[in-house]
Amino acid sequence: MTEWRAITLVAATLVVATAVRGQTAGSIDGRIVDERARPIAGARVELTPGSRRIVSDEGGGFRFLNVTPGTYLPVVQRIGYRPSSLRVDVPASGANPTIVLIAIPQVLDSVRVRERAAPNRF
Repeated sequence: MTEWRAITLVAATLVVATAVRGQTAGSIDGRIVDERARPIAGARVELTPGSRRIVSDEGGGFRFLNVTPGTYLPVVQRIGYRPSSLRVDVPASGANPTIVLIAIPQVLDSVRVRERAAPNRF
């Protein structure tokens, strides 16, 4: 009977180890760029589901560690750019998405300067 318990214990350990290996967490190593493929630093990236947030580095890079395999939607925001998101399927080996932000055109209102005739000079 003792041998039977030992065999059962070994088999159960192998099943648990295989199940844990199948659920290995990956990572998302992404990059934020503009339309000309220039990196965008300081962009806020929010990973959903999960509500994890991070800010892109000087090279436009960001990294989320310990991401369970599945489908995620990183939402990216930066002042001066339109918000963007991209569906990312993350396998156990991880994902490397590149998210492109489109700049918002900066159109300024015209300014009119009128001078009044006055006896004082400035």
